Amino acid sequence: MGDVTNRSQTAARPDTLGVAITREPDRRTVTVWTTHFVDLSNNNGKAVNLRQVAHDSRSTGITAAELKASEGTHFVDGMYAGWRDEGERWGLRTFAYHFARPDVNPGTAGAEAEADHFCQVVGQVRPGEWRPMLDFETAPFDQAWARAWNTRVRERLGVAPLFYCYGAAIDGMHLRQPIGAGLVFAYPNGVPGSAPCPPPWKHWTAHQYSWHGLVRGIASRVDLNYTPTVRTMLAYPVQGAALEPAYRRRRRRA
Repeated sequence: MGDVTNRSQTAARPDTLGVAITREPDRRTVTVWTTHFVDLSNNNGKAVNLRQVAHDSRSTGITAAELKASEGTHFVDGMYAGWRDEGERWGLRTFAYHFARPDVNPGTAGAEAEADHFCQVVGQVRPGEWRPMLDFETAPFDQAWARAWNTRVRERLGVAPLFYCYGAAIDGMHLRQPIGAGLVFAYPNGVPGSAPCPPPWKHWTAHQYSWHGLVRGIASRVDLNYTPTVRTMLAYPVQGAALEPAYRRRRRRA
C-alpha cells in the first residue's frame, strides 16, 4: 500500500484529520449518521485493546471495526472471533471481510469455494453488525469472479456484501454496473470524506482515507475509514439502527 498522511497524534480540526465526534441517530429526527472505523487483521498483531478504542470513541469518532475473517479457501484469521466478541462487548460495530485470491482460485468455482469458506468462518451475521465485505485487491480483477462471490455469500448469509477496491483496479474492470451493496473505496489521501467516486457508482459508501493511522489501543499502524451513511452499512438497517442506544451505552461503560 502507498504512503499517506498519518493520523494526527494531537487534537486538530475534523476536516483535516478525521477526529470527529460521531453523529448518531436522534429519536426525533434522523438526518445524518456518520462514523469512522478501523481495519484490523492478524497483521496488526495481538496488541489490540478494543475497550480502549471504544472508550475514546467520543473524541475520535471511531465506533466500528472491519475484521479480516478469511482468505482464499483455507486461511482463517486467528484474531477474528475474539475481536468480534470484544467489539460487541464494548459497543463497537464490527463486520467481517474476506481477502480474495482469484489468482489462486480462478473462475466461478474458485469464487464460490472462497465464499463458502468465508461463510463457514462467519457462521451468521449478528443483528447489530455491518454487512460482510469482499476485499478485492489481488489481480486478476475479474468482475465475474467478484459477482459470483457476492451472490454465493448473499445466498448463504442472507445479506448482500459490500465491495472494497481501489481506483486502478476498478478502472481496469470497465464496469457497467456496480458490484456489491456499496463501495468501500480505498483512496488514502488523509482527508476523510474527500474522495472522488469512480464510475459506475454514483457515490461510495465508505472512504478508506489512511493506511498508516495511529489509534490509541492499537499498537501498530492501522487503516482508517469513514462513512457518511452508517445505515447503508448495517446488515439489518431497521434492527441495527434500533440497537444503537445499547451500543452507545456499552461504549460509555468502556
